[in-house]
Amino acid sequence: MLVALDASTSSPRQVVIAGKPDASDTQALLREVNHRYQPNEILILADGGPGQAYFTQKIEFFKDVHPIEGKATAYVCQNFVCQLPTSDLAVISRLLDKVKPPPNR
Repeated sequence: MLVALDASTSSPRQVVIAGKPDASDTQALLREVNHRYQPNEILILADGGPGQAYFTQKIEFFKDVHPIEGKATAYVCQNFVCQLPTSDLAVISRLLDKVKPPPNR
């Protein structure tokens, strides 16, 4: 019941990492996201493969998700609004550490 209460009073965040799964820059972004306990966060790796093609058929946003200037890039979104995509670990860290306001009731 506490998990349901937490889910109903929080505002889930989506983090999409665009990059090659084995690349060191992609791995660094994934580590930055994963070292925090954020149970209401959804993490998706957009690697340009069949999984991303499937998501693109369902969610148009994924057609525009790609590495920028050849670097793995993070897209941090909440309440259907995305921050500017970034490859900078410090910026991603700040975005992930922001306190999420509860949804309007």
